Amino acid sequence: MTEQSVGTTGGVTELPDRDSAVSLFARTSAGTGVAALLVLVVRAVAVAVDPGLASLAPFGVEEILGSTLFAGAGAALAYAAVVRYSADPVRTFLGVAVVAFVVSLLPVALAAPDLGVGFTGQLWLVALHVAVAVPLTVAVARLVER
Repeated sequence: MTEQSVGTTGGVTELPDRDSAVSLFARTSAGTGVAALLVLVVRAVAVAVDPGLASLAPFGVEEILGSTLFAGAGAALAYAAVVRYSADPVRTFLGVAVVAFVVSLLPVALAAPDLGVGFTGQLWLVALHVAVAVPLTVAVARLVER
């Protein structure tokens, strides 16, 4: 099977090599690793600018890294689903990624103020979300190879 072809066997879509489970795992792991490094850098800058953020739950290192791992798993599952059911999985995944990103910002706007996070802290939370979303989306969808 070539890189470009997708066949069916008994109604089940056969995935091209680029969408194999091993390839998806490798891409997701790389994207999650980059995202984890970026969120630690963004958090360090945020805490350097506003030391009070370090004591707030959304800025805890464990919380940030746990959320990053969760996002990586979600991205892999979403891509695995769209590659199976979509004629254009990359485009569909990008749409899913945009929706997931917007939904992930809802707690920043709705719940963060109740946790004592002010406007500046909310902006830093958005930066953290971007630091996770961009490398995961690029890696999982293989946008750098297109």
